[in-house]
Amino acid sequence: MTEQKRRILMTALIAGAYAILLLLGILYAVTEKFVFSASFRIYFRMLYIPLILYWFTKGLKNRKSRLYKRALWLCGIALFADWIVVDGIRYILSGGVSTVLFLPACAPLCAMVVVLCDEKKDNRIEKNTALWICIPLLILSIYFEIISFIR
Repeated sequence: MTEQKRRILMTALIAGAYAILLLLGILYAVTEKFVFSASFRIYFRMLYIPLILYWFTKGLKNRKSRLYKRALWLCGIALFADWIVVDGIRYILSGGVSTVLFLPACAPLCAMVVVLCDEKKDNRIEKNTALWICIPLLILSIYFEIISFIR
């Protein structure tokens, strides 16, 4: 695929995604139904995931990692599971109450994946430090996720 066709395809995809977002926003504003509120919120969060993964791609390529595709997939799965599935279920079960968490569970998980997928042999201290920091943060964020479901 040529570069020009790729750019046209990306422009069409972005325009279509934001047209759907605009349509959901208008439907929610006009009807004020909970179904459109929940779908607008979930779809809006879905649009953030490619931007975050693009940022991860730039960060991983700067670290010269050959495992960046695997790390990108793992981070994408973690973001989708936390932001779309878990937050969508929480939003629907709470009846439209948005819960702001102390730390999303995908943040320390993605940080661990990014640091551990670095193939440099001289950064063992950095990897151990990341594990010692990210594992307690992951446990803390999962605790807040569970507490948010209980309330």
